[in-house]
Amino acid sequence: MLTARSKIVATFFALVFALVVLFSPQAAAEPTFISNSAHNKQAPDGDLRELVLNDIADRSLDTFDLFTAALILGSDGDRDKVTQCRERLMNMQSRLVQMVPADASDARIAKLTLRFLHRKILTGEYEAGSCDPGLAINGGTHNCIMSTILFCVLGESLGLDVHPVALPEHVRCELFLDNGSTVAIETTSPQGYATTESDPGPADAHTDQRARRLSSVGLLAKVLYNRGLQSLASRNFESALAQTELSHRLDPDHLPAAGNIASVINNWALHRCNDGDFAGAIELLERGLLLEESKILQWNRNHIYSRWLQSVEQRNAPDSASQLVAIRAAMGNNLSPEHSE
Repeated sequence: MLTARSKIVATFFALVFALVVLFSPQAAAEPTFISNSAHNKQAPDGDLRELVLNDIADRSLDTFDLFTAALILGSDGDRDKVTQCRERLMNMQSRLVQMVPADASDARIAKLTLRFLHRKILTGEYEAGSCDPGLAINGGTHNCIMSTILFCVLGESLGLDVHPVALPEHVRCELFLDNGSTVAIETTSPQGYATTESDPGPADAHTDQRARRLSSVGLLAKVLYNRGLQSLASRNFESALAQTELSHRLDPDHLPAAGNIASVINNWALHRCNDGDFAGAIELLERGLLLEESKILQWNRNHIYSRWLQSVEQRNAPDSASQLVAIRAAMGNNLSPEHSE
């Protein structure tokens, strides 16, 4: 029978074997990625982001591991950066495995992993909107999403049965112990291995409305959600909408993502309106109203129609009359009172 230490060493060196191909000079430009099913697959030529999106289209990870997929979705997906960050992760795993006593229980391993994570990796500032595990693994900004991803990856490499759990505006981990019990782990704190009577924790994820268990793809949806917020803040509306819609599709139970789709569309439409692209703005709002009967979207649709009418009237071009007729016809029952006849 394998001892706890033997299981840890066997699991870790299985990962090292896969990573040897990745970090060999011949394979540096074409990394091999570790899949959850432990089958190594050579990443084909092409954009890494597109490859990850294809992998998770069925809401499962088959080609990429969690850390690599999050790294690619949370940043620009540069292959050299992916290779460098994965090499650092492997080095961290190697250091951690040497710290685990041969007879360590799962609880002890989890505590050591959490302490190591904060002392050696998460040394940067906490940033709520962080979405790039490449920054976190190199001592940069991090948040509960990044710390949960790293704890899951490190813990699983040591044989822990650990899973992410979502709460409103927060994620943490749930550790399954050999005796059948579970422990909530707040990965943002080095002392996060604890539960109290007032905090039932993720062990009650099926009955406690505050907590719900996530798949690895559900955790990736959190990365995409934050990436969408970053894109929205920088007015990259097309990317913001694509990232937010994908986040919602991968984790439809995350209600803020659903609500943020309408917010992105609304902001993008107003931006187009201010640029004089009234037709494009209306098209966006109509798209949003197909998804959600939002009073804000309806009000802004009326507002943009009004702005469009005013623009045509002020221009007083030869075809203004026909344009006004067409716009009013499109408005239908949404015609603003100041332009009704």
